[in-house]
Amino acid sequence: MNKFILAYLLLTFSANALVANLAVEDSWPPYSDENGKGISTNIIKAAFKAVDVETKVNVFPYARALRVVQTGEYDGCYNVTKQESTKKLFHFGEEPILKSQASFFQHRETPLKYEAIHEIPKGTTLVLIRGYEYGDNFDKIKNHFKLFYVNSQKQIIKMILNKRATLTIMFDNVAKYHLKGNPRAKEIKKTIPNHVSDIYVGFNLKSTKSKTLSKKLDEGLRIIKANGVYSKLIQF
Repeated sequence: MNKFILAYLLLTFSANALVANLAVEDSWPPYSDENGKGISTNIIKAAFKAVDVETKVNVFPYARALRVVQTGEYDGCYNVTKQESTKKLFHFGEEPILKSQASFFQHRETPLKYEAIHEIPKGTTLVLIRGYEYGDNFDKIKNHFKLFYVNSQKQIIKMILNKRATLTIMFDNVAKYHLKGNPRAKEIKKTIPNHVSDIYVGFNLKSTKSKTLSKKLDEGLRIIKANGVYSKLIQF
């Protein structure tokens, strides 16, 4: 084949290749860290690679990551919980990228005792991540609490350690990651589960390209779950 024709074909293929431009938060290790690296990133890149889709990732605080997808600047944002509030804002595929349990945490010296969320006294201070989803059931009773919002897990842990808030909700593996090696880790204890989230990529709601990417991601996830790649990537 003429080298000029080959070069033209390669350029044409490159120009037509499907690229997923994704946003991700910077404060959810081991799923995604300040560099965008982590379990979720590895899963998504492997799934898209399985269906010949290139992945480009940019890192933001979570609330902004959601916003740049809603405005159409990016195709999707991952580590989004699929629930009633987010289904109004994003298009979701059928396959979650992972499941993650979230629980209540408090300072070990806090005298508060409860075995269910409805037993927590009204007005109890609760610190959460700005923009995070905490499940449909929590949304129904969140006004039960005096809420504080911060931008990172480190801020949450600091507030609990300094007793500036009584409770928080953290995803178990995220709490484990951040408390590992912390000399004051034993001062924080897990109490009751809040919810188990199916974690997805939230795609732009109106974009045709995003809907195509969503289908491709579902296909890729099924491939890597079937061939054993997924089970290796999910380990923490």
